[in-house]
This record gives sequence, C-alpha cells and structure tokens, in this order.
Amino acid sequence: IKIIGEGEIKALSTSLKEMIEKLDTAQKNMQNQNQELVRNIDRIEAIDKLLMGMNMETDTYETIKKLVCGFTSEVGLGYSRAMYFRYSRENDYLIGEEVSANRSLNGETQKGFKFQVKDLKELVLFTKVSIKEENLLSRAFKEQKIIYKNDSGYKYDLGNDLLKAIGLKNFFIFPIHGAGKYSGVILVDNYTKDIQINKEELELLNLLAINFSIGINNKETTIETLEEQRVSTIEKLATRFLKLRGEVVERLIDCLKAENSGEKIISELSKIEPYLERIKDDNTALREYTGLVDKIYDRISLEKLINEVLEKYKAKFDKDKISVSFFSSTTGTIFGERRGMEKVIKELLDNSYNSLMNKKHNRRIDIILSKRKIHEKIELKVIDNGIGMSPKQLEDIYEPFITYSPQTLGLGLFFVQKIIREHGGVIKHFSEEGKSTEVKITLNVYKEEV
Repeated sequence: IKIIGEGEIKALSTSLKEMIEKLDTAQKNMQNQNQELVRNIDRIEAIDKLLMGMNMETDTYETIKKLVCGFTSEVGLGYSRAMYFRYSRENDYLIGEEVSANRSLNGETQKGFKFQVKDLKELVLFTKVSIKEENLLSRAFKEQKIIYKNDSGYKYDLGNDLLKAIGLKNFFIFPIHGAGKYSGVILVDNYTKDIQINKEELELLNLLAINFSIGINNKETTIETLEEQRVSTIEKLATRFLKLRGEVVERLIDCLKAENSGEKIISELSKIEPYLERIKDDNTALREYTGLVDKIYDRISLEKLINEVLEKYKAKFDKDKISVSFFSSTTGTIFGERRGMEKVIKELLDNSYNSLMNKKHNRRIDIILSKRKIHEKIELKVIDNGIGMSPKQLEDIYEPFITYSPQTLGLGLFFVQKIIREHGGVIKHFSEEGKSTEVKITLNVYKEEV
C-alpha cells in the first residue's frame, strides 16, 4: 500500500499498512502451525503402526531393523537417514550394523556428497564408537535418553570422525536398552531437509522410546524365562531320570565283570525288574511330554471307562483295604482321546492310593460322575480321605518334574492338566493338609447328547 496524503490520511494509511503486515505474518504463522500439526498427527499414526508391527515380530534384531526402516519410511516417520549401532559388551564399543535412507534421497547428490547417501552403509559398518569416551552417542546410550541437536553434526563429538563427515543435520540419537545383545542407539537426521526437531516431536519420540523399550524388555524377559525353565527342566530330569538308569547300568556292568556273569545277570534281573518297568514307564511319559505320541479322538463314555479302570485296580484296593464307591447319574459321554482320559483316571486313583497308604484305618475313595444340564457339562469328582496336601504342594501341583516322591518323575498331574485342557475342560484340586483331597474335572458334553 502506497502511503499518500498528509496528516490524518497519512497516519491512517500507515496504520492500515502495519495491520495488513501483521495479518500476513499471522497467516504465515498459522499455516506453519497447521503444517506442524499435520506432521505431528502423521507421526502419531506412524508410531502407532511401528509399535503394532513390533508386537508381531518374534526376533529382536528384526524388530530393531523394522524400527530403523520406520524412521525413514515416507509412510512412517519420514526422516532422511537412520543408522543403528549395536553395543558390543565384549569390546565395549557401539558398532555400526544397519542403515536405512529415505527413498527421496536416491540419486540426490546436489546438496551433499555421494558417500553420504549411496556409500553410507559401507561407512557405518566400519564405524566404531567407544563407550568409555565422552561423546554424544555414548552419552545417549549410558543415560538412556534421546539427545537431539538442531544443528550440523560436524560441530559435535560423535565418537568417530567418520560420523562428522556424513553431513548430519538436525539430528537425534535414539537409545535402545533392555534388548540384550541388541541394545544400542539409532542415529537419525533430516540431512538436506530444513526441518528442525521441536518439543512436540521430541515428546512423541520419547513416547516411542518408552513403549519400544517395554516391548523389547517383555520379549527378552520371556526368552530368559523360557531358557531358565529349560535349564531347570534338564536339571530335574538329570536328577531323577538319569539317576535310576545309572544305578541299573552299574549293576549290570558289575554282573558282566563277575566270574559267572550269565548266572549273575539272571539272578540280578529278577531284582532289578521293577526298576526296568519304571524306566519303561518313564520313557513313555517323556515321549508324551515331548508330544511324540499320536492321539485319536472319538466318542467316549466316562462311566464305562471308569468302571474298566476300577476293575483293574480292584485286587490292589482289596489287598490294602481301600473302600471305593462310584456313583454315576450319567454316561458321561464326551468327545475325547481314550488313552489320555484313561491316564487321567489312573493318575488320580494312584495319587489317592499313595495318600491313603499313609493312613492305617478307614481308607476311602469316592468317585462321582454327574451332568450339569444348564451348561451341558460333565463333572467328575474324585475324593479321598488321605493325608491331604500343603499349600505349597497345591501351588506346584501341575508343574512338570516337581515331585515329593523319589520314585516318580513328577509328570503325572502335569499330564492330567494338559490332557484335560486339550479336551477343552478344567481341573481343580481342593485339599486340606492332614484330612482330605478333592479333584473336580469339568468337561463338555458330547454334542449329540446336548
């Protein structure tokens, strides 16, 4: 607006010009804020996708690679370059391992050098940054926080001169901790873009760092737990399973070394026959534990199956004066695996038997089979008046290789629970130490019986 006139007219023209200039500045600021708002919304969506993708990964290194690519993807966070440096505990160095560049940089050398884009991965793979020395990368790693600079990288100590030469601009260092041997940092920048890192963006990056760390930590904890369980299982197996075999083998070796080895072996075999039967049972149990046994599902009558098992136990129970009552108000027809369900019944009867043998008088087992019509469920109860179980025994009752008897592997009730779950059922133990134990199993009724 041209200033014309004198006096009040000139003053009015000047005020009008200043007002229009302020409006123009305000409009530009509003446009910049709107653009920043859109970028932040896009970043939130990108971070959400990254975290969702991270949960689907099973390999920690692949998850980190996914994050590195997410930083530079146009459908991700859209930064120019991302470089992952893994921490080597052996060397106490951050070692370059992975690089990702935004597609928009392909062939772009006008604002930088060729090696800063096309040869970046080769440079990073040869780059090491000492953790012991004071530099930005080591600081971000040790302090486990994001460090950012809206400036050129050559002005700062990054721990390696190569990193000063790659043309960093408006960059940040993203720490990865709790990822075991894959802990480290990711160096990210805007390279040729004149975009600075603002406070809102930093808050979003911190949010990503926290959630990523939690996800990685949970994953690593699960792996460590599984490894501990595997080692613990092997230790228990060696203690109980191999001990028995060692004793049997030693006795047979002694027989072979004896003068009349043939006669000695025949004599000894009669003594170790029970041990050999136990080894045979243990082998079967371990084959089931590893899932090597084939299973065939069909229609089963629990009433008939229980009667068949009780018939096999009759002589044993009569001999030790154990009274058994079986009450059934249903056939208890289910769709199941016969061998597995037979194992369940036998295991429960064996446990009741062992508990009752610690009592001198009034040994009793009650078995009740009934049907809950409202929910179409079959309910099986096995109750004994034995010595019961302690709270600790109840807590560990379904854990594999935990046993309070030196003659067993400790897989019985582990299998019972496993079989019941495979049949879509539920098993619960109720016990009072020194008094009694009740086992309640709930299974689905066979469909044709509904």
